[in-house]
Amino acid sequence: MSFHSNVSAQPALRDPEAEKAEARYLHNAEMVKGRMQSVTFGVVIGLLGLKDAFNQYSATIGDSFSSLAKESPKIVNGRFYRNVSSTDVSLQESHITDYFHQLYYEMVNRCKNLDESVKCAVDYQLVDHQTKSVADNKNKPDAVFYNPHIQTDDWSRAHIIIKGKKSEKQTIEGKDLGQMAEYARMIWKSQPTRKFVPILLLNGSVITLLLFARRGCYYTKLGKAMHTSLYYNTQEQMEIATTLKRLWFLIIQRPQNFGHFVDVTMDHSFLKFTGGTPGTNSSSASVDATVEPAEMFDHDAVSIMENIRPNVNIIGRLGYLFATKFQGKSAILKLSWTPTNRMPEGAVYEYLHQKKVVSVPQVFASGILIRELCEYRLEFLILENCGYDLNSYIKTRCHRHSDEEFYDMMTDIVRQTFACLVQAKHHGVLHRDISVRNIAVKKT
Repeated sequence: MSFHSNVSAQPALRDPEAEKAEARYLHNAEMVKGRMQSVTFGVVIGLLGLKDAFNQYSATIGDSFSSLAKESPKIVNGRFYRNVSSTDVSLQESHITDYFHQLYYEMVNRCKNLDESVKCAVDYQLVDHQTKSVADNKNKPDAVFYNPHIQTDDWSRAHIIIKGKKSEKQTIEGKDLGQMAEYARMIWKSQPTRKFVPILLLNGSVITLLLFARRGCYYTKLGKAMHTSLYYNTQEQMEIATTLKRLWFLIIQRPQNFGHFVDVTMDHSFLKFTGGTPGTNSSSASVDATVEPAEMFDHDAVSIMENIRPNVNIIGRLGYLFATKFQGKSAILKLSWTPTNRMPEGAVYEYLHQKKVVSVPQVFASGILIRELCEYRLEFLILENCGYDLNSYIKTRCHRHSDEEFYDMMTDIVRQTFACLVQAKHHGVLHRDISVRNIAVKKT
């Protein structure tokens, strides 16, 4: 006997947004995969400049997490056991993320009676995002540690991203890598004070730390956070305790020790730079400088609230441009991550001024904030605000004039631009990124 269905098979409905996101993640993964570098935890601590701090912390924390390590759940053959007598369930990513939340609060409790140096320096807020995206964005990491100074859950406040993955496979690739790279890009876009973006990957029973820097992504295995046997194993308990000790050390760091070049726990809408060069007439525009949050009414403060170039890449060169005021003058603040094998931009401006190259904007201040981090340098420039970039100028002016008038204006702009470039080239300076967004037209 045979049966026939009258219901014809229907093709699955397409989700254009999901397909677009999938394509973006795969593109991100292609960009990053050649820049992935596996390092030891010791190398990471060295990159952060926290070797001495970690040694002191290790001596203080001792074996505080040993009993917690023994109580960790078990993952055996794709099953999740909270304790030996519990009903086992098929392992889901939600179980791993839920466990991380419990683990974090347990670690907080274990450290309550310990020295202040091993407690959280900042009251970070761990928020579950398994069922809701971050702010208005469609990206949905599993959880996020947020800085406490703003009461909205958006990318500008994200400190550490958490991603759960039920696979024990230790390779990081494809869509998962692309998703994490996208989280990093959103944070770079929203937080110009970043040095790198940390992401904790809960990969089955193992926790892996990824640091997205401008050069690429460094990753290190913190170690096991769960047992892989139903029976007590002293060796595994010791490994889990080591993992928890490393994890807690990273969580308790202040933002300027773990991810930022300035303290972001207070309002940092205005920054003040000290050291560096006060202008283009000094002997060197590539000297070290420091930066700190400032009050709005500070004479030397500059704002980072109006970002006029919001698009960023995941890796490679990165420049933020902010329209601001400096000492009462209309100015542009530029924060630039550039490879260390290139001449600092402030020094280039100074050289062009010394050679009296025409049409070069005045530099009010410049300096090096980070001389080297993973083969990249961070510098700042405060320049005169010339008004429009050429792209905006064309859009606002082309319809106000006759074709002949507009042609004459553009001819004059091109002539001035070429005069500047030719003079710079004559003195050994070649501009490598000419575009309508990199040519300024002064307001008259």
